[in-house]
Amino acid sequence: MSIYLRGDTFHYDFVVDGKRHRGTTGIKNLDKNSRKTAEEREITLRSALQNKYSLKIIWEQAKNQMTVGAQLPVDLEAVWKVFSARAMKNAQDKRKKTYYAHVKNFIEWLKTNHQEIDDLAAVSDSVAVEYFNSIVAQPGANSSKNEKISTLKRLFSSFGKAYGILDNPFDGIEYLRVSKVEREIFTQDELRRIGDNATGWIKSLCLTALCTGLREGDICMLKKNSVKLNTHWISIPAVRKTNRPIDIPLMPALEKHIIECFREFPESEFVYPELADMYQHHHEIIGKKIKEFFDSIGITDTQAEVKGYARKMSRKDVHSFRHTFVYLAALNGIPFPLVQSIVGHSSPAMTKIYMDHADRQDKENYFKRLPQYAAKKSLPGKKPIKERLEKLLNSVTSDNLDRVRPRLLRLLRS
Repeated sequence: MSIYLRGDTFHYDFVVDGKRHRGTTGIKNLDKNSRKTAEEREITLRSALQNKYSLKIIWEQAKNQMTVGAQLPVDLEAVWKVFSARAMKNAQDKRKKTYYAHVKNFIEWLKTNHQEIDDLAAVSDSVAVEYFNSIVAQPGANSSKNEKISTLKRLFSSFGKAYGILDNPFDGIEYLRVSKVEREIFTQDELRRIGDNATGWIKSLCLTALCTGLREGDICMLKKNSVKLNTHWISIPAVRKTNRPIDIPLMPALEKHIIECFREFPESEFVYPELADMYQHHHEIIGKKIKEFFDSIGITDTQAEVKGYARKMSRKDVHSFRHTFVYLAALNGIPFPLVQSIVGHSSPAMTKIYMDHADRQDKENYFKRLPQYAAKKSLPGKKPIKERLEKLLNSVTSDNLDRVRPRLLRLLRS
């Protein structure tokens, strides 16, 4: 019997007609009867191969025999009900809407292109590849296409054996390469123009983004109970992207603006009620209006063409204030860990990307202001290196060169 355990699953390894066959039996080591079941599966596979049957057909038959789960019809509401119950417990509403749209797209595609499939367990690897190719052929960003495939990987993974899906058909699909345009920071002149001309919710959004480094969604949905005027802090229990708490000191200009908003909108739970309403119901308007505002004050280099993308990609937008915030913090000597804690990045590498906007002149100007406490000085009682080096060079002869060379090298490297 050629059965062995790899991880928690029994595998087979045998030879038929001089050809070696290896693979998984699909039987997990759950109890004392698991090995016996796996051995029976190995005997069935070996016997069928000896009788010249296709291993692929045999395995599909074996999977059907192994599957004892419920059927999952190709129906959007039925699929979503199970998926949301098994994998959506901690997802936010906006994320659920995105997942729902991706699942809907796939179910509609299945009904149009594979009417013979009436159970999700019948979706094969080839069908998954076919759907992936249809996504690739569509216009749009690769990042958006990757999100659709990521949702389906999660979808099939969440069902598992309970619904007859032993192998995730989307597991073998690799994500598309994503070309990005890095956001650029705002110059001092651009910040001045924004400050001189921004009004209403545009002023609220731009000023808050620059003074806090918060993302657009967290600013729009900022609640009054997160603003602690008595201690001069913004304390958000969980930011939208990472679900982590964040504390940010209130800068005077922003604090003054928020107090004015409190007086203007006393009944709302949100600091900026107009922004909250737009973000929840007409999110696309925000970016459109911001771009129009930038154009009106002469900030026109807000987009760039990227190979493979039909539409231009944004290079200066609301998110650019976040980059600018981190850059200015770094330029003014705020320690790296503090910057990371304020912007809420989960890794220092992400904060570093934001801090890398400083150009050569910025770095030179800043580092000139640093105290020279780390400058190397001559040790007490020793002559300056230049003087010692000249003296040593003058003493070199053909006879002592080998002996003097190490000392010369040490001085040159110091």
